Amino acid sequence: MEIDVGEKVRREYAFFVVRPPAGTRIVVALATNTWHAYNDFGGPNLYTGGTHVAMQRPMAAGYLYKPPGLGRRVTGTGAPDPQNAAHVGYITLNHLSGYAGSAGWPDWELPFIEWAEREGFEIGVCTNADLEEHPEVLDGASLYLSVGHDEYWSRGMRDTVEAFIARGGNAAFLLGQHVVCGRCASRATTTT
Repeated sequence: MEIDVGEKVRREYAFFVVRPPAGTRIVVALATNTWHAYNDFGGPNLYTGGTHVAMQRPMAAGYLYKPPGLGRRVTGTGAPDPQNAAHVGYITLNHLSGYAGSAGWPDWELPFIEWAEREGFEIGVCTNADLEEHPEVLDGASLYLSVGHDEYWSRGMRDTVEAFIARGGNAAFLLGQHVVCGRCASRATTTT
């Protein structure tokens, strides 16, 4: 959405996910639990003293849209940057949340889905909450995908994916960070 404020144009972004119909062959679950854990809109997140995740608050700037540029992610693939100057400069220049390089739609899932669709794959999309609240989202699927920074899992999410695999479904986790789930000790991490 764009609105004119004086001589400036202000843009805001909204986001919604429509669960795929039963029988969708490939389903990607967006890492929305992780997005919310890092979200610092209007107050602390789990990394700045927050003890609960607010799932019903807006996403901070940078979680749903980011302009192109060097330093979009907290991780880099170019020359070593020990002070993370490219990322800090990008975040500052674009007035984004300091945590927007760690989680959110534009960093991991969006580029993956754009690539998959260019390659001719039809991808169904759901949220982390859908795995727990609507486990039928994987009915008829042959492949479940977790892409990027998918760190926070509930027991219900894990149960849904494990049941899917037990029924003969395939799962791929295309990520490389620590994972925290409901069965783990509070804030404990394991590497994948």
